[in-house]
Amino acid sequence: MCRSQDRADSLAIPFGRDGEGNTVAWTVTAGRNLLVHQRDTENFPNLPLTLMATGVLSKGTHELFVADPHHRHHWLAGYRDAGERVSSWAADPDEIGRMLAELDSAGAGPRRLLLLAGLSTTIAKLDPPDRQRLTGLVTTARTRNLTVVATSSDHGARWFPDGLIAAFDDVLVRESGCSTVYRNPLGHEE
Repeated sequence: MCRSQDRADSLAIPFGRDGEGNTVAWTVTAGRNLLVHQRDTENFPNLPLTLMATGVLSKGTHELFVADPHHRHHWLAGYRDAGERVSSWAADPDEIGRMLAELDSAGAGPRRLLLLAGLSTTIAKLDPPDRQRLTGLVTTARTRNLTVVATSSDHGARWFPDGLIAAFDDVLVRESGCSTVYRNPLGHEE
């Protein structure tokens, strides 16, 4: 019999190991935004993001919203259709815009919301007002009880709206080989 030592409201997601062999994990329920840097062709974050989505669905810790222009998590759309806990799955710009408007209209409250997004592709597909809306959601996430987890292949992000990248509390970077390094906003490794 497997016993979980996690509390019902805790959800830690493993992202691999760092250069010293230590486990790199991130806790969904900590209320911090996470940005995962990756190459566009890599499947690296798919397993952790899948674990995150299924963990949130099984434990019921958050209402789940997914901006998925790459269709990497299309299987989550079935949960929405079946009346499960996926509140919204969106792939095209109009659907993503409507989903962002729904999140924007959800004020502070007891609802815990989680937005998973392919950031580079989502930003590239959105019109300027929806780009600003997404940026506003990320920067005000804590006041909304919203956690944003995004993947991006663009490390420079000069073309992203001002303040977007700075609004991510934690950044996970895949370095050479299989190692991952987790950094907080001040650049300290954990």
